[in-house]
Amino acid sequence: MVVLDRVIGVVVGVALVAAGILLVGLGSGWVQDRWPQIPDVASTSRVVGWSEEEWWPWALAGGALVVAALAAWWLLAHRPASRLGAVTLSGGVTGTRLRVATDGVLAAACQVIERDPQVRSASLALAREREGVVVTGRVRVDPGAAIDAVARHVAEALDELAAVTGLDDLAGRVHIAVGGGATARRVG
Repeated sequence: MVVLDRVIGVVVGVALVAAGILLVGLGSGWVQDRWPQIPDVASTSRVVGWSEEEWWPWALAGGALVVAALAAWWLLAHRPASRLGAVTLSGGVTGTRLRVATDGVLAAACQVIERDPQVRSASLALAREREGVVVTGRVRVDPGAAIDAVARHVAEALDELAAVTGLDDLAGRVHIAVGGGATARRVG
């Protein structure tokens, strides 16, 4: 989905830039100098006549439906991630399903991260996103802290979290905030 968004963004962006360059070239006469078969004045009489046609309202309605469908698709594709309140544990007895509340597991992971003397505080949450289950959060550290060491410590805690919950595809997006500012690092 992310790749499709980026491709559409690039195509629309290139088309808008090309249209802008073409309009500037038409206005300055540069295009007519290069290609004399292009007229100096564009005639819109054919397009103006379209609004008189019987099919015109139906074409506008169809275009509006396409734009509305694209807008709905975009909004659904970019809705906020839902927080996970419980995770189903892997393994167990056949026919049973064990679930663990994420609050306690996340609190334990925060305590593991906070054992590092460079860390002031940590807060984590589990969310289901398009890519799968993602741990999001913030770790606040002292100024002068070794960010690489803290990032390794956070990655180890996230690996333990993945092992405890049985979420092998667990991804992490934890922001390490140093003093008043924040530095984003992807760990896990």
